[in-house]
Amino acid sequence: YDPGPAFLGLVVEKVSGLPLEAYFQRHIFGPLRMHDTFYQVPADRWARVVSRHNRRAGDGAVIPQPKDPAPPHLTFFPGDGTLHSTGPDYLRFIRAFLNGGELDGARIAKPETIEMMCRNQIGDFRAGEMPSAMPALSNPVHLFPGATNQFGFGFLINARPVPGGRSAGSVMWGGLHN
Repeated sequence: YDPGPAFLGLVVEKVSGLPLEAYFQRHIFGPLRMHDTFYQVPADRWARVVSRHNRRAGDGAVIPQPKDPAPPHLTFFPGDGTLHSTGPDYLRFIRAFLNGGELDGARIAKPETIEMMCRNQIGDFRAGEMPSAMPALSNPVHLFPGATNQFGFGFLINARPVPGGRSAGSVMWGGLHN
């Protein structure tokens, strides 16, 4: 990861005059009715947060890690992580994204913005295998050997169809835990 998304979060806060979580609640989570998505998970919902799983040294087995206690009140909301959500909320966001930035009458982005995010932004450079920076947490990722991958704004783009796999133009991002 690089500091770009964290810096972008600070820019959004400065321009909007709102903490990043308040901005997201007002302009994304609220309009999309994503009622279980937070940086600061309410105390009465913390028990629903799942544990992380890591690979065990030696045999590579995936094992649950002890769950952290609920964090104290947050005052900083990074643009590059720590957001918590549920599957149904995340699917609402993905549905809006796949529908050109709109879901159930709520528009969170213009269609041309979504298109730009999914367009190659790195020219002729190609993304290949992504080695793990933290092998105890994640294996290296090489989604489809021989595939031509590029990056848009925030997503890895599959530039060509992969037989039995992703279609050309599909986007994804798995993050540290894949």
